[in-house]
Amino acid sequence: MIRDSSKSPLLSDKKRFFKPAAYARDGSTPLPQIVAHRGYKKLYPENSLAAFKGALEAGSHGIETDLQLSQDGVVIVAHDPSLKRCFGVDKLIADCTWEYLSTLRTKQEPHEKLLRLSDLLEFFNSPSAEHAWALLDIKRNNDPRTMIRKIAETIKIVSPSSRPWSERIVLGCWGPTYFPLCDEYLPDFPTALICASVFSARRVLKTEQSDISFNTLIKALQGPALGYNLIDSAHTANRLVFAWTINKPKDMRWAIRHGVDAVLTDDPAQFRQICDVWDAAEERRTRKEDRFTIAEHVQLVTIAVLVALFGWTLKYQFPRTRRLQKRQRLAADENPAHLIRGTSGL
Repeated sequence: MIRDSSKSPLLSDKKRFFKPAAYARDGSTPLPQIVAHRGYKKLYPENSLAAFKGALEAGSHGIETDLQLSQDGVVIVAHDPSLKRCFGVDKLIADCTWEYLSTLRTKQEPHEKLLRLSDLLEFFNSPSAEHAWALLDIKRNNDPRTMIRKIAETIKIVSPSSRPWSERIVLGCWGPTYFPLCDEYLPDFPTALICASVFSARRVLKTEQSDISFNTLIKALQGPALGYNLIDSAHTANRLVFAWTINKPKDMRWAIRHGVDAVLTDDPAQFRQICDVWDAAEERRTRKEDRFTIAEHVQLVTIAVLVALFGWTLKYQFPRTRRLQKRQRLAADENPAHLIRGTSGL
């Protein structure tokens, strides 16, 4: 079924970053915004300046990227705690200073520099990127308070060239414990819960925190728990729903049909092509080929079970992690020269 535009959320003040989506060629339905997952990851080294530039040139509305913390408290743009996969160095970012990290280049060509959050903000100040917004994935292997505070300090240092950063940056958080910290350090900034389970999203949806949107695993939205109903519930509550990571054309078309507000993809050019030809006729033409096969239904059920089991594991893991982080904060207070490294177990 084609999306009913009347179900689109009425955006609150904290969602000013999210411009109304473009409509299909025949005006039948609004289209999701295109968000480049770690930049144009299909063609360039992930989370690099080349990947970000390429994503916007390919038509992305926004960029999703990841944040880590260096040993000397610099907010780094990187997905992994370790440097090994992307830079070929068997070290943790948390064990390295920015002076050392700034010398590294990606294994993948063109060999790109590691970026800081401040570098990303400077890029967003450039004329070619002033229209874009960023979804920041705040990684959990860093102490939450230290990380949010450092993000706030960095944003304060880099002045925006046009719109305020609160209208261009979304803070992506992996758990409800981060939201009070975001309200404390960055009160005007929109937030989104990053989750692999619709149940986690529904729990937050029931809270009084009315400005929190959702960045949800696409397979969870498609799964046997009827995740797409979350989209309607979220829109009724004036929340946005993003979906990650969508690289198959049939999943991109599923996202359009079911009213996802933004699609996170490694290939923004491909999603742009699908959006450019989308209309009622294209929806009818592709409906049959986009049906889930029996194997895909089995996969969705398996993923739902694994996510549920993993969720139970985290319930036991989080208390241990929080205790460790508390000990680290106490150690930092006793020795100011020591900066919190966080844990790598999450």
